[in-house]
Amino acid sequence: MSGPLYRAKPFFQDSNHGKLRLKMDLVSETDPQTNEVKYIKHPVFSLEETHTGKVLWKRQYDWRRNYTKGLFVSDSGWSVLHLGRDNPRLHVITPAGEEVLIVGIYHSLCSRPERPSHWSGPWDVWSDEHVCVSTAGTFWTMNARIRFEHAGPQIFFICRTEWGRYLVLDLSAARVMSEAEASPELSALLRPVDQSWALEILKQACRSRAELECAIEQRVYPDPLPAEMDELYDNLEIALQIVRQDGVKAAAEDLMELQNFRGPLYEGDIVAAPDGQHGKCHYDPAREWIHLTMLAIGVKPAGLAFRWFGLTDAEAGTPFLELPERIPDRARLLKSLKAGMRIDEAVRLAGAPEAILGRWNLRDVLPDLPKEEGTEYERWEYDDLDADGKPVTWGLLWRLSHVDPVQQESDGPRAHGLPSETKDKRLAVLISVTRFDWTDAYRQMRERGY
Repeated sequence: MSGPLYRAKPFFQDSNHGKLRLKMDLVSETDPQTNEVKYIKHPVFSLEETHTGKVLWKRQYDWRRNYTKGLFVSDSGWSVLHLGRDNPRLHVITPAGEEVLIVGIYHSLCSRPERPSHWSGPWDVWSDEHVCVSTAGTFWTMNARIRFEHAGPQIFFICRTEWGRYLVLDLSAARVMSEAEASPELSALLRPVDQSWALEILKQACRSRAELECAIEQRVYPDPLPAEMDELYDNLEIALQIVRQDGVKAAAEDLMELQNFRGPLYEGDIVAAPDGQHGKCHYDPAREWIHLTMLAIGVKPAGLAFRWFGLTDAEAGTPFLELPERIPDRARLLKSLKAGMRIDEAVRLAGAPEAILGRWNLRDVLPDLPKEEGTEYERWEYDDLDADGKPVTWGLLWRLSHVDPVQQESDGPRAHGLPSETKDKRLAVLISVTRFDWTDAYRQMRERGY
């Protein structure tokens, strides 16, 4: 029904039950005067019956393949093309191949989308400040749940974005609808259906956990997981964000079963390294999502770590710094930490943090901190539940200062008078320990993985 971006050529997507295939091919044109094939290829979209190969319609657009961001098709033949780079658009096409609606996606950092010059039909603009604008273009469908739904004679294209807002297209009436104006029949197809889907994905992850963990462990990057496991892993991330945003407490039992799930490890940069010089850590985003979701619905995780620090430069097989895996009454230990404490001592008491926030996320406190040359700051955050069952965080603010570099002597004489290699020695010192309640802004920041 909905597909990932940029599949292997040809770019295509099958409908939910596999009856229809919406496809994009890159087609060369021939210059009518010279009879030479033009270098530039144009995307040609077509809808065909999967089993017979019969082409139901075909349309050509002027955008190249890199500007085709997604294809969506229903079993009844309604198609939505996600096209465009800086000003993306949704093009709605009927089962008969007639284009009936174009919707421009708008963010205040971009110029407002304008009606295409060739288009005189229904046109609308959907705007949202959460849309991500970057040098690679405008993004808004990543980690979205996209589907088609019927309500009586009406058919809807429903996109629940990563941040929980809905874009709904009434395809039959060729218009954009807001969640606020949805009829009771349509409202029942939005959050209730997504919440039920999320709960089923969590149960599926519990049932297939061993197989999924095995596939992750045996995967050789950059090769993808087997298709079924890849889809389950992607759906698990979306399901967890739905549970967090909607506060689906019925997910508690499955989350507790999944809290020690072993996902893929990724490497991240840190400023305050426990060994004083190697600014790398490994983290498991899947376990992080699960723990964050548990806190959001008022369930306290067991304290299993999802962040680890290497004893040497991060390489395959590198041993991790030994830290306590489960810490009873961690809040009491965090209160006992004192300013001036070294990072190695603090993490051996309190364990690894749930989040590491760098300069970009510390703009609220950096203006009040000393501005010394060669000094950086970083905040490590430890999550907990308060007595009322609401999430709280303990923030450990570190100051990282450069000290005299350690000279590394070479094995032989220095060539061409070059100085011997030096290695920075850096010292992380605890500045403060602060407890704070979660605000909506902080929750959103953590949900976005910062």
